[in-house]
Amino acid sequence: MSSIGIVHTETPALTEEQCKELKLRLNENWHELTIGGKSGGQKQIGDDEMRAYLDSIRFRDATPGGSFEIAFAPKKDWPIYKVPIGLLPRSLSRLIREIRDEWSVVDKSALKTSLTPPEHGGMRAWHQNENGMLPVQESAPGWNASKASKYQSYIEENKGLPSKQVKKGIDQKYTGYVEFTLSTWRSTQGRLVYDYYNNAFFLTPGHYAAGDFSRNAFYYVVCD
Repeated sequence: MSSIGIVHTETPALTEEQCKELKLRLNENWHELTIGGKSGGQKQIGDDEMRAYLDSIRFRDATPGGSFEIAFAPKKDWPIYKVPIGLLPRSLSRLIREIRDEWSVVDKSALKTSLTPPEHGGMRAWHQNENGMLPVQESAPGWNASKASKYQSYIEENKGLPSKQVKKGIDQKYTGYVEFTLSTWRSTQGRLVYDYYNNAFFLTPGHYAAGDFSRNAFYYVVCD
């Protein structure tokens, strides 16, 4: 039985002790990191491990024994939980802060028109949100209209949709979301999704969990 406020996962890929170890190693390169913990064993940080870590640092509400704080629940049984930026690995938190604070467009791609840049922080295709996993939005609020307009123009000029998506005949309506490549952990599927309408960020290990509704696909990054 599913319920909002409860995370549906298999056995966590990391122990509580290993998650605590990661919190102490935020300055290190998690893509190359191997952790063990006192219980022994060696773990690299892949998608499942990153998801387990994010689950371990979700906010709880202030009430004793309170549930984890939900930022959005676009789908009833697929809530988006809040995670604090201060407990993310440095290469990721620095990228988020740079995009958030810079009023010009940030794109680390060596080739601006690439939709699959390998570089950390390279802008990919705009995110269609075709399954409604993220909140549906129509336009940017006035306070962020100028920055949103810059991103929209840049995306229209440089970032289309992958050909396989175009072939599906999906309505190409801009959503206010665009993806960035991440190389923070050992994954080719991890994505940062930037909401350029609201200057906000969503993090997904394993490319939205490949549509598996039994697992968290997105986390909302609470910036300081």
